Amino acid sequence: MLSIALFVCLVSLHTEAYQKNIPIKKYDDLLTHLTNGASVMYFFNTTTCQPISSAARNVDLPVFGGEISFFLTTKSSAGSAGQLVFNQENYEISQAKGGMVTEKIQSIYIVEDTAMILYGMSGVFANNTNNIKGVICNWTSGDDNKFWTRNPITPSQLSSFEQIRSSVADGNPLRFVITIHGCECSSGNNCGHGYVGGDIKGIKLSSDGSLSFSNAMTLYFPVPTSPMYYRELLVGNIQRNNTAGFSLYYLNATTWEIENGVDLDCSIEQSRGHADFFSIV
Repeated sequence: MLSIALFVCLVSLHTEAYQKNIPIKKYDDLLTHLTNGASVMYFFNTTTCQPISSAARNVDLPVFGGEISFFLTTKSSAGSAGQLVFNQENYEISQAKGGMVTEKIQSIYIVEDTAMILYGMSGVFANNTNNIKGVICNWTSGDDNKFWTRNPITPSQLSSFEQIRSSVADGNPLRFVITIHGCECSSGNNCGHGYVGGDIKGIKLSSDGSLSFSNAMTLYFPVPTSPMYYRELLVGNIQRNNTAGFSLYYLNATTWEIENGVDLDCSIEQSRGHADFFSIV
C-alpha cells in the first residue's frame, strides 16, 4: 500500500511540474514562445487599463482570457517596435423576441510592453463601428493583464509531410508557424518580415493526397479616418513533396470579398524558419 501511495504521489508531483504556468513579462519572450509553437495564454482585466477616449470610461469594460489560437507578429528592430495581433470573438443573442445574433470582438494589438484592446459588437455580416471602444494596458507586470505559457515550452516539431499526416491519423492536435521572410512570395514581391501561426483545428486529406486547413479571425482596423472591421483568412495546403502553400487574405467584413492578400510557397524542413509544424501531445 505504501509503494502505491508513493507512486501516486510522484505521478501527481510530476504532472504538476509538467503543467506549471510560466509567466511571460517581455515582448521578445512572448514572440519566442509563439514562434516555437508553445501554448500561450492571456488574461485581461480592462477595468485596470487607461481608456483611449471618454466613451470607454466605466462602460462595458471587458474582463476576458483564453489561449492564442491564431496570430500575426513581427520582431522588434532598431527602426520599429515589434507587434503582435490576435483576437477573441464570441457570439451573443439578444434577449428580445426573435433575438438577433451579434458578434462581440476584442482585437488585441501588443506593441512591446503595451496592449491596445479595441472592443465592440460588429454584428454578423455587418460593419458596425459606432460602438467601438478602446483601452491601453501595460501587461508586463503580470498582475491584472498578463501572458503565460506552460511546460513543455517547445512541442515536438514535425519536419515532413509523412510526420504531419501520421500525427493527424493518431489524433494529435497540431500547430503551425510560418516565417514569412523564410518563404517565397508568389507575386515575386517582398512579402515582408514577420510570422503567422496558430492551431490547426481541422485538417482535410484532399484527393491529390495533400492536406489542407484554414484559420480566420475578425479584427477591428484602427484607422480613425475610416474605421472598419475586416476578416483575416489563412488557407494552407501541405504537399507530399515537403512543401506548403499559404494564402493570406484580408476580406471585407460584410461581403467576404477579397480586398488584399499574398500567396506564400514554403518548404518544410528540420531546420526552422520556413513552414514549421508541431505536434501538441
